[in-house]
Amino acid sequence: MGAEVVLVGSRSERAELTKSFGAIAGEAAILAGEMDIKGTAVLIESCDLAIANDSGIGHIAAAVDTPLVALFGPTNEQVCGPMSEHARVVTADVACRPCYLLGIDGPVEACRNRICLT
Repeated sequence: MGAEVVLVGSRSERAELTKSFGAIAGEAAILAGEMDIKGTAVLIESCDLAIANDSGIGHIAAAVDTPLVALFGPTNEQVCGPMSEHARVVTADVACRPCYLLGIDGPVEACRNRICLT
């Protein structure tokens, strides 16, 4: 489709990104661990589209108003999803989702089975 792909993340994620996506994106496009959070925000702001899991990168994309596809596992996107009109959330439709149960008087409880991640 002619897209230029850039992968960001932490230094500890660099090896896994290179292993999983190096052949697709090329190693020059893997910038994990090379920028601080401000540099990452500037880069994401310059993008036409961001694709992120339920993470800080997705929230940065929402904050700088970059169109976003956010991939959510068990987390309830209604509670902690990206706050942007330009964000679309993709989820798995499993019976136990969402795993966050917000009690009126109690803490947030999470599912222990994690079948949605398998």
